[in-house]
Amino acid sequence: MPVRLGLARKPVAASPCRGGASFSKARRQSAVATTKTLMKKYFAYPIVFLFATAMIAMAISESEALVVRETAVWNAFKDKNADEVKKLISTDVVAVYPDGIYNFQQRLDGMSKMTMKSFSLGNFNVSMVSNDVAIVSYKAKVQNQDGSTAELNCGTVWNLRNGEWKAVFHADMAAAPAK
Repeated sequence: MPVRLGLARKPVAASPCRGGASFSKARRQSAVATTKTLMKKYFAYPIVFLFATAMIAMAISESEALVVRETAVWNAFKDKNADEVKKLISTDVVAVYPDGIYNFQQRLDGMSKMTMKSFSLGNFNVSMVSNDVAIVSYKAKVQNQDGSTAELNCGTVWNLRNGEWKAVFHADMAAAPAK
């Protein structure tokens, strides 16, 4: 029902907003525009946050995947599983050890002479050099079948080729005794 607010004005329908005061069309449009802006703002922030979180999760997953692959290489050598080694290591790998520098075939040939009984890996650090190159450094503790043990400082360079990470360089050396 129209309400007369003043003698010189036409009747205007009362608004239930703010104690019954009515809003002009321009003021209503301004309020709607403000509401839309706020909705866009508060909708965009969570989307950006979710995207950033997903990117961080992907980076973490990539690092974790490389640690899993590194561990798989050690298991393959311990189990003397040449087929698994071939899946994980590039055929142009270079391996540097205190007793020499080896290529892929030399590492495969030397696998039969390995006496590793068990191992543990830890203190991993994964550095993503680029989208397709990563460096994994870590410490290894090895127990051999004769009961001897070794503590090693290790590093592997991984390269993403055809959608698959392959080890292209590895080095390990005896860790210095703790002081």
